[in-house]
Amino acid sequence: MSTLTSVSLACILVGVFDFIIPLMGPIITGTNIWTVEMESEFVDICEIIACFLQDIIETWQGLKALRHENAKLFFFIVIGILGVAAWIGSTVSNFFLTYLIVTGVLLWPGLCHQGLVHKYTELVWTTFNNLKINLVDKPKFS
Repeated sequence: MSTLTSVSLACILVGVFDFIIPLMGPIITGTNIWTVEMESEFVDICEIIACFLQDIIETWQGLKALRHENAKLFFFIVIGILGVAAWIGSTVSNFFLTYLIVTGVLLWPGLCHQGLVHKYTELVWTTFNNLKINLVDKPKFS
């Protein structure tokens, strides 16, 4: 099964669960047991989701700004990432790639909780910003 098929099937399952859970949820859990603690946990989860969506929006805006400020750097980064992705996709089996994606998705909350994601993304962004500053500040030859 290809990666595209796996992703499609996963999305179909999410759609089915999205349809079934609101119908079956009250039957399974009952509607009388919603407590203040559950409400607080629900609010915390909603805030995490909102922060994640805000991070995605800010990343998208940052990429758009980079494209307008330094189109060459943006071009080389995009071509490099897509080239590496194409090379990995042609070299590594789809089953193993699916395994890595699922494992990464499942480990993501724990990595965030331990602070490893923030630590390493901060390192990457610092290196990226230094590279960007060095490329912009170099004198251009006429």
